[in-house]
Amino acid sequence: ASQSHFSVLFSLAPDVQLSSPVEALEEALLKAFSEYDSEGNGFISAEHLPSLTASLPEWQPPALDKLQALLDPERTSLIVWDSFRRVMLPLHPQAKVALESHEHFEAEPASQVLTLLHYNGLASAGHAHKRALRGVSVTPGALRGRPMAEGGIAAVLQTRWKDATVEWRGTAPSIN
Repeated sequence: ASQSHFSVLFSLAPDVQLSSPVEALEEALLKAFSEYDSEGNGFISAEHLPSLTASLPEWQPPALDKLQALLDPERTSLIVWDSFRRVMLPLHPQAKVALESHEHFEAEPASQVLTLLHYNGLASAGHAHKRALRGVSVTPGALRGRPMAEGGIAAVLQTRWKDATVEWRGTAPSIN
């Protein structure tokens, strides 16, 4: 946190907090995986696989040896998050319906624009132009298949809404 200012990003509409069924399943998987990935490196030791799968009672994985072969075909004894998500997500009983609706959603052009408000209370001399309340428009899915932003508020927002375009009028909202 800064001693010179604070920055707030918020919305007046509650729908910005909604997640798709696929996102909800991914969040549950990530939460369970993160319990064993305490350093946040994106991988865990394969020795944690039995307790990790036991912590996901709604999922229906194959036998542990088959699951480990799917997750770690090179036998490195490491389970990588991306592989875990890709293999485990379809193994949830509700995943088939959720994935089909998600594929339908992803096939359609992005249409929902979320309106956020950004306030940066930067009080330092020479930064008066940054001290403002600005509207920020976020369109989830509009950048499908393109790289994420490299920095600034767009990169921050793309941690929540993957492949989103982020637009504003005037000076770019400062997160510094």
